[in-house]
Amino acid sequence: MKLWLYSVICLSAALLAACTGAPVVSPVDITARESQAQAAFDSGDFVTARLLYTELVERTGGAEKGRFQIGLARAEVALGSPESALAILSTIPGPVPATVDPNVTAVRASAYFALGQAVEAVRLLVEREIWLESSAEIIDNQLRIWNGLAEQSNPDLARQRTGDTTVDGWLALAPLTRLSNDSARFLSALIEWREEFGSHPATGRILAERLATLRGEGLRPGKIALLLPLSSEVRPEALAIQAGFFAAHLASGYADESSIEVYDTARRGSVESFFTAQIEGADFIVGPLLNNAVEDVQEQAGFIPTLALNLGEQESVATPNFFQFALSSDDEVEAIAARAIADGHKTAAILYASSDRGYEQRDRFRTAFEARGGQVINAVAYVSGSENLSAPIEELLNIAQSESRFERLQANLQRNIEFEPRRRADIDMIFLQLEPAGGNVDARLLVPLFKDNDADPTDIPTFATRDIYNPTRQGGDPDLNGLVFPDVPLLVDPTGGAQAALSRLTEFSTASAYQHPRLFAFGFDAYQLVNALSLKTDASWPLSGATGELYLGVNGRIRRVLPLAEFRGGQPQPLGPSVRPADPR
Repeated sequence: MKLWLYSVICLSAALLAACTGAPVVSPVDITARESQAQAAFDSGDFVTARLLYTELVERTGGAEKGRFQIGLARAEVALGSPESALAILSTIPGPVPATVDPNVTAVRASAYFALGQAVEAVRLLVEREIWLESSAEIIDNQLRIWNGLAEQSNPDLARQRTGDTTVDGWLALAPLTRLSNDSARFLSALIEWREEFGSHPATGRILAERLATLRGEGLRPGKIALLLPLSSEVRPEALAIQAGFFAAHLASGYADESSIEVYDTARRGSVESFFTAQIEGADFIVGPLLNNAVEDVQEQAGFIPTLALNLGEQESVATPNFFQFALSSDDEVEAIAARAIADGHKTAAILYASSDRGYEQRDRFRTAFEARGGQVINAVAYVSGSENLSAPIEELLNIAQSESRFERLQANLQRNIEFEPRRRADIDMIFLQLEPAGGNVDARLLVPLFKDNDADPTDIPTFATRDIYNPTRQGGDPDLNGLVFPDVPLLVDPTGGAQAALSRLTEFSTASAYQHPRLFAFGFDAYQLVNALSLKTDASWPLSGATGELYLGVNGRIRRVLPLAEFRGGQPQPLGPSVRPADPR
């Protein structure tokens, strides 16, 4: 374009603007100016932030303008002008109503807190939490409530009641926001507060975070509470766990830095023991042991890190600071399925006890085996302790059908012929599920019958649950030769962490520990888990334990990967390292 023509165009545009009275606005990089405004706000230069956001509001429209109005309102609150902030927020346009926009609500609540209208601020933020999705956003929202209450000077705020238990629970926490330097008083006040607001959403989130900060994150606990039913009918088992727990404590090298207080849940009750342990200053709680007690305690958990010694019913439920550890038979079934597939077995038959536990483990194995590409061909139940165990084995192996075919053939030929029943040939392996009470006895009866029906475990691989093995039985079990089973490393492959537990078991020569070595190992690992869960580092996992290779699941459950052993010469012999699932969590 010719230089003179360009000059004429520019002059004409200037004259037109002058004639119409329209201002000449220089172009602005909106994105860059927004970054400058945010940086000014983050650095505490709220005056500059207000100027920049005001300019952005004037230069934009629609949803973009609404975003800058929110920024301007935040600056007004920070500068001590909450009324101006509320006025700005009331004019925000957009398709989303300002009353449910989380960004608008957050600033509006800040303005109400600044005006001393804490009830309205809390109500807004409680409603805001409904629209939040991530855990981080919810924690941030609860922190807004906590910090806003900490700024209030109204001494009667904690006694106000609105009829909304969530709002009232937050208001009742106002005095606690000023106890952040006194962990004992803070915890005592929390316990009292929870008597009225036990299911409040703050319990498992912001309050747990506050307690963790007071205790010191990533530190070994100074006081550990151990909850066991010592004066109940399971006293021998509880004593074995206690012996293992204290053995690990003495072997840890931290015995002088921490203490253990034992609470008898059979005498006090699980929930009362749990509350008492918190009030008396426990930094970490281990227990309770019984399944129904775990359910009761989980409802009250969240403040103090807790490792329950059993599993609750709802596997998907995750409670902050609440972990669950058990000698679960599910881990055994997973170990069998993983090893069977790794050994190349593709088809399986299941012989299981006719009981609730038998049905559950049958289904668990089927699911685990088929998830890895295997196929269950047949599954038959037997009655534990029955005098006739041949029938279910014959049914499992199709011996009865073989005999029926022979009888039909002989009738058709009308003469005697030689016959030897044959088991079905499409089975790669057998899964033998046994009951804890009579597992060893049943196995010694069943295995000879397998052999009589052309299913010797040395010929067709037979995997059994660990109930076949009674470590306290004197002498060997030659009838079990060929059976493969998973068990705790302490008993079948004492290396790593299991070796340390085994040496301590020798020192703790109590009757309970020797009668229940698996539970001794369980208590030993429970103590090791306290340290791993307290330190909260990825380096803690997997943990080489006496009960297995331990992993922390995403739902707070501790999963075990188990070694397997095979009976040879009447004694279990380790089969080498465990087969790890792709995702043991």
